[in-house]
Order: sequence, then structure tokens, then C-alpha cells
Amino acid sequence: MASPGLRRPTTAASTHPPFDPELSAALAAMPPELPAREQDLSGLPPAFIDVGSVETFRDEDIDYAARLSRAGVSVEFHLWPGGFRGFDGIAPQTALARAARTTRLAYLRRALAAAT
Repeated sequence: MASPGLRRPTTAASTHPPFDPELSAALAAMPPELPAREQDLSGLPPAFIDVGSVETFRDEDIDYAARLSRAGVSVEFHLWPGGFRGFDGIAPQTALARAARTTRLAYLRRALAAAT
């Protein structure tokens, strides 16, 4: 949920500006494929980021959440103690997985309620 899933075209043809100026402008305006790699994160939508404390990408997720916050983006961040990559799918019956799912669903409910 941290970022939009839109992808920029990556074909050889997409590396050259198209002949159609409207299409060219539309491609230029597309959000970045990986917002975390952008220098300026201001203007991104609110983010929900959760990560296990022993997950491979923990430090990157923590850094991204901090950068979003410094850029003025609303961030809800959760670090799940003892959680590893995919803990909620591998061991869905555990208290930790249930807490993570409950927290995610609560965030989604609040976000959807605010959007209507």
C-alpha cells in the first residue's frame, strides 16, 4: 500500500518520445514506477507501511517511511516484532499475523471512509 502500482512502459520504443505530443505529455506525467527512488516525495498519497522486524527489506521500509514523513506525506508505519518476509501468509493463524491483518484492514476502512 505504500505506493501506486502504476508502471511506466519499458519497451525500446518507450525510451524515445512518441510522435503524438499528447501521448508524450501523458507519459511524462505518469507517476514514477518506484516512488522510493525519487528525491522529492512530496505530493504522494498517504501511505501505510508495515514490515517485520527481521524482514530483508526492513531498513529500506523504515527509511522510506521516514522520508515520506519528512516530505509531509501522511504515513502509518508498523514494525512487527519477530515478523519475517511473508510471516502473515506462512503462519496466518499466529497472533502476530492476525494483528497485522486487523491493523491493515482498519487502515483500509479509514482510508475508504475518508474517500467517500
